Amino acid sequence: MNRRRVILSVALLAALAAGCDMFQTKPPELAVDAYAQAQQRMGLGDYPGAAALLADFVGRKPTDRYASDAWLLLGDCRVQMKDWPGAESAYAQAAAKPRTTVISARASAGLGDVFAVQMNTTRAIEAWEDALRTGEFYVDAPRILLALGRTYLGQGNWLMGRDRLGRIVKRYPNSVQAPEARDVLSQPGDVYSVDLGLFATRAEAIGFIEGAQKKGVRNLRIVERWKPAAPGPSGAAFEPGPDRPFAVRTGLFVSRDAAAAEADRLKSITPDAAVFP
Repeated sequence: MNRRRVILSVALLAALAAGCDMFQTKPPELAVDAYAQAQQRMGLGDYPGAAALLADFVGRKPTDRYASDAWLLLGDCRVQMKDWPGAESAYAQAAAKPRTTVISARASAGLGDVFAVQMNTTRAIEAWEDALRTGEFYVDAPRILLALGRTYLGQGNWLMGRDRLGRIVKRYPNSVQAPEARDVLSQPGDVYSVDLGLFATRAEAIGFIEGAQKKGVRNLRIVERWKPAAPGPSGAAFEPGPDRPFAVRTGLFVSRDAAAAEADRLKSITPDAAVFP
């Protein structure tokens, strides 16, 4: 054994005897990189602290291999902080030079959400569609498809809206978005209705209708909302949803404006009146 190895062995033994790690040259919190620290802070709900770490990281290392990862996480932080312009900027940076397809898809999905909040529906649709094209299985596809479906329908584009909702039913039948997609697709034709309320039992829905009729509201109907379930002995693939599965609706309007006007009128009877879909 040469002299250098002897010196190292003695030093290691001395360090172990003292109860310390001779290779730990800085405190643990400083040994963890900014990205991991930011994730820890996000887990604790400290989004401003996490955002500060990530912004510092991309500021100091804009060409780092993991810069797009940091930009994506920074976008998520700023969404939680409701800093929409900041989130848009961060997601755009992540999408500009993504390290992976996952980052590209998630950044586009984030941009779509931010544009939607800012009422920029055209850009929201473009970003969501891009996310699905880039990597449908890397994002929350049922949620995005539902958002797309509702946005298209809100624009009067029934063909695209129903197509996106149909994809939920076909590809993601067990998703939490599937019942709403089925509800919309069950509408007779390209029409809007007004939702007056959701109820836990049919009896409650009937009681509501009776009260509304006394106030002059007509053409009310009960729509049973459904949730996916494992096929039973009868072969049925669906069963009533457990949480307020009965909806009371009225009207079949050919334009969203007409449905919205009726919803506003009916808010004097129930504040829950809203256009469906």
